[in-house]
Amino acid sequence: MVRTHKTYVRLAEHDDGAIYIDLGDTEWQAIRVAKGDWIVVRNPPVKFRRPRGLLPLPVPVRGGSAKGAARIRATPPQDSHTIRTRRCRRGRLDART
Repeated sequence: MVRTHKTYVRLAEHDDGAIYIDLGDTEWQAIRVAKGDWIVVRNPPVKFRRPRGLLPLPVPVRGGSAKGAARIRATPPQDSHTIRTRRCRRGRLDART
């Protein structure tokens, strides 16, 4: 019997309402965002796929700075992933859009 899983690129919503952001690192870490808080987790309950060219994101730190975000914002939106990323930065995180 072949098992199938729904896969996501970079951003996924889990059944419990949490949002997971794939960091794209070799350890398969993700950021779990739920109820106004976040935590870095290993082996998230959602399956991510990584297309060629997907680069790792920096591991966030509490109390850190968003200085590097200016470089990301300067990227013109070319696909739905970029649009979701922009919504995430604006506080409108929704994996379904």
